[in-house]
Amino acid sequence: RGILTYGEIMDALQNLELTPEQIDDVYEALTSMGIEIQADDPVELVKNIALRGVRQYNISNEKLGNISVVEGKVVNGFNQPRELIRIEASLYDSAGNALVSKQQLAGTSLSLFQLQVLGEQDIEQALANKIDIMATNTNVLPGGEVPFMVVFYSPPDNAAEFGVKVIDARIPPEKEKK
Repeated sequence: RGILTYGEIMDALQNLELTPEQIDDVYEALTSMGIEIQADDPVELVKNIALRGVRQYNISNEKLGNISVVEGKVVNGFNQPRELIRIEASLYDSAGNALVSKQQLAGTSLSLFQLQVLGEQDIEQALANKIDIMATNTNVLPGGEVPFMVVFYSPPDNAAEFGVKVIDARIPPEKEKK
């Protein structure tokens, strides 16, 4: 088990005369052995994924006190599907220094009521809900939107700014041709 990039695989195969179908067979064989195949440059996988409607707000939670919420949508600007889009949200002080950062797979969000009454464990479980993530953050078509939400508990008092960036996305595996 491990990770290979498309470039590493193509370098290894460069001296062989293979058809595109045979190259696909090599990719399938590697994947079936548990080897993850990634793009050579992670920036290439996320460069056309935009953020829309991003906002940050504080809420008084009855169990946790003040919590800070960052939410919005990621939009697939590529001309082919993407999936498992991951974002990173950060809170900064007035000088632009990062105070706290948190990564989250897109695909889930909570209601205002849930944010006001649920405890930390329940909020985290809801935001990591695999069923919601798999329903909304797989095979995201071009132009498709996926919601995201990140919650910071006991946010620093000197937090003055926030930021969000897309840090990862995958190309969905090819569907088998029948």
